[in-house]
Amino acid sequence: MQVAIRYGLIVGVINILTAVFGYVMGVEFTMSYYSIISSIVSLGAIIFACNRIKAENKGVIKYFDAVKMVFVALMLSYVIGSSYNFIFNNFIAPEYAQEMTKVSLEKATGFMESMGMPESEVDKAMDKARQDAEEALEKPLFPFLQSIMLGAVALFVVALLAAIFVQRKPVAGEFLYDDEIVDDSDSNKES
Repeated sequence: MQVAIRYGLIVGVINILTAVFGYVMGVEFTMSYYSIISSIVSLGAIIFACNRIKAENKGVIKYFDAVKMVFVALMLSYVIGSSYNFIFNNFIAPEYAQEMTKVSLEKATGFMESMGMPESEVDKAMDKARQDAEEALEKPLFPFLQSIMLGAVALFVVALLAAIFVQRKPVAGEFLYDDEIVDDSDSNKES
C-alpha cells in the first residue's frame, strides 16, 4: 500500500504543477488547451504509477490487489489536486475563478448560438448557468465535496480497467509479494 500512497502523492503534485502552469498561461489558454494537456499528463501519470506499482511488487500482483492499489493512488492524487484547486480558487485567486466562469459562459453562449438554438432558449440556459455558477462561487464547499464523491466513482471504474493491465497472476513455485508460495499441486490433482 505504501507504493500506492507514494505514487498517489507524486501524481497529486503533478496535478498541482499542471494547474499552476494553466494559471500562468492565462484564462484563454486554460479554457482552450488545459483540459487536453491535463488529460495527457494524467494519463501518462496513471500509466507510470501502474507500471511502478507492478514493478515494486516484483511483477506479480493479483487483480483485486491491483484495483485497490491503483484506486488508492488515483484517489489520493485526485483529492490533492482538487483540494489545491479549491484553496486556490476560493482563497488565493478568487478573481481567477470568476474570470474562468465568465469566459466559459461566453464560450457556451457562442457554442449554443452556432448550433442554431433559438435565442430565447440560449438566454434561458445561460440564466440558469449563471445562477448555478454564482451559487457555486458563493457556497463552494458543496460542489467541492460533490466533485470528490463523483470523482471517487469515476476513479474506481478507471482502477477496475487499469488493474486489468497491471495484474499478473503468479506461476507455480513463484513467490508472491507477501512471501506466499503459489502451489499448483491442488489444481493438478483435479485434472
